[in-house]
Amino acid sequence: MTQFGLIGLCGAITKQLGKLREYDTQYVNIMINGRPARAMVDTGAEANIITKTEATRLGLSYSPSNAQLKTVNAPPTPVCGVAHGVSITLGKWQGKTNFIVALLDLFDIIHRQEFFQ
Repeated sequence: MTQFGLIGLCGAITKQLGKLREYDTQYVNIMINGRPARAMVDTGAEANIITKTEATRLGLSYSPSNAQLKTVNAPPTPVCGVAHGVSITLGKWQGKTNFIVALLDLFDIIHRQEFFQ
């Protein structure tokens, strides 16, 4: 594919507004701390991330952190803290994972792909 063709392909990818459909595979229904949540799966994410508001809603406690989170095409974002050993249920699977608690603007919960492997 030529560079121009790639630019055209990228221009065709836009944010889809509207109601999420049942078959949207980039989102999963998950239980966090025994409460229902909806998470976006990000194949490029290096960590599981959750907003402070959603962490509070789900009853998560977290240790404060002075770290910063760097995302693509955005300035570094301060990290509020890290929630360790969070209980999660996805379908019949149960386990524990860590979440970085930070400010996000588009999603409340982002799971990295490795989480699902």
